[in-house]
Amino acid sequence: MLPKNPIEKELQKLDAQWEEFVESELPILRWKVSPDANQLVYAYIKLREQFEDSPDDFFISLHSDFSSLEQFGYDLSIELDREITTGIEASMEDEEKNETEDESNQMLQWEKPDLNTALSGHDALFKCCNAVLTAFNDYFTNLVIVIWPHQISSLAQYQKWLEQACKIHRDYPVWGNNLKWIILDNEQQPGFNRLAQDYPEQILSQTPPLNLQGAINQVLEEADDGSDGAGFRQFLVDMNYAVQNNDLNELEKKSEAALGIAEKNQWSDMQVTVLLLRASGYLNAKRLDNALQDYQDAQAVAATGVKSNKPGCDKLLFQAHISEGSALLADKRYDEAAEAFRQSADIAEEQGDAMMSMESRRLQSYCFEQLKNKNRAWASALLGLNVARTIPADQRQYSTLPYLGEALVRVAPDREEKSHVHQAMTDLLGDAWQKPARKPVSA
Repeated sequence: MLPKNPIEKELQKLDAQWEEFVESELPILRWKVSPDANQLVYAYIKLREQFEDSPDDFFISLHSDFSSLEQFGYDLSIELDREITTGIEASMEDEEKNETEDESNQMLQWEKPDLNTALSGHDALFKCCNAVLTAFNDYFTNLVIVIWPHQISSLAQYQKWLEQACKIHRDYPVWGNNLKWIILDNEQQPGFNRLAQDYPEQILSQTPPLNLQGAINQVLEEADDGSDGAGFRQFLVDMNYAVQNNDLNELEKKSEAALGIAEKNQWSDMQVTVLLLRASGYLNAKRLDNALQDYQDAQAVAATGVKSNKPGCDKLLFQAHISEGSALLADKRYDEAAEAFRQSADIAEEQGDAMMSMESRRLQSYCFEQLKNKNRAWASALLGLNVARTIPADQRQYSTLPYLGEALVRVAPDREEKSHVHQAMTDLLGDAWQKPARKPVSA
């Protein structure tokens, strides 16, 4: 057997803690993980989802946004049903290669529960989990639900949702021993300390001793052949950690070394990458002028790379412009930000990226709206709407188009134009196109 590499050794630490949790017989594992180690946890969960090395535990990760206390359980239930259905379809395709259709269908059968009969979101989720356990209890012992929302609208409400789950386990016999949950918490800024203290019979808290930086450095050292490429990769990794730790001295030292290698080898795309990364570090440190200078230098290098047909420089050129606009927007320099977003919109349009062109116009419109210039805000938003019409229908729902629509309604010059906006948005997204308005975010 080959020796395990440094990353695999880190994953073994998670495996050991998982076994400790299973032995505890508690229902919820709370992993406190630093942000940089989230990648390791994600990799571990994905490996466990393959259901090959550890058939006793069936892992399914759910990432629905936490939008409200009432809706979250339903959203998780729908996502769980979708994951099960997709998995069965894939398994049946594999089985049908070796067995008859009747035998294959008999092996895997899934009928989701009627969520209309659920009394609450929690009830819907437990019904769905129990249906999975009932349908497939011959194949695994524990159903492990990893609850990892992409976005959380309110941490306080999410805490309350988890507390309600703990009370259900404590007070009602709907949560069997073979249903396990994993929740993730930020080790540096934990949000569930009080919850874990209040419900020790439901939650086991663990802090995995992960060292992603050390593992990556060891991998790089083992692969170091003395080349410029190997040295550059090490400097780039060091820069990432310097940004995370807000260590400007280290960031500037490593970035200068990385830039020297990139310039020597005429790696235009890597020069831009270093400048953009350093700019993000400057922004974290509230050094806006330094960040803006790096964004402008990145634009110049990327533009030269585009002229020389250097791969990747076209996308980096757009990123440098929209990042500059976002930094200016955050500093409320709306005039300058609007111009930066105009440029990023033009670049995206030239590159045929309708999604990013629309987003740039939306941000440009927002800047003019903050300047109380409704005419220019309206004109910019209309340009965004025109571009949005070229986005494929199946992609529009995943874009910021609804928020562009909200902006158009706000800055429309009269009722007639507002009516036209509603009709246009309905044509593009359907009757339920309106979402709660929120502040624009940078790309």
